[in-house]
Amino acid sequence: MSFKRNSRYPLLQDLVSDVSSWKQLEERISLLKSKQERGSAFEEFCEAYFKLNPIYQDKKVHRKIPPSIALRLGHPGKQDIGIDGVIETVEDKIIAYQAKFRRDRKKTPTWRELS
Repeated sequence: MSFKRNSRYPLLQDLVSDVSSWKQLEERISLLKSKQERGSAFEEFCEAYFKLNPIYQDKKVHRKIPPSIALRLGHPGKQDIGIDGVIETVEDKIIAYQAKFRRDRKKTPTWRELS
């Protein structure tokens, strides 16, 4: 399955067309050809979810950690340490998150995948 890419959420925009449930979106993401494409689509979903969900009261969602935030988190910035993105809240809090998409929910991510 291939989708055109043309927005801030290039994969997600086309995937959510005519979707009315998480199950439908999950099935569409599962049909993407590569693990990398599925991961990117899920990361786009997570970013949009955090931006739209008022519980996070986000000021900004970053999929790449800016140097100023990395410094606040004590992140060395040299390698991926399992943080896929961060949320800056209106209260100036930083929430780090990791997004992992699984076709099979019974497969728990390994410690290595999470760290």
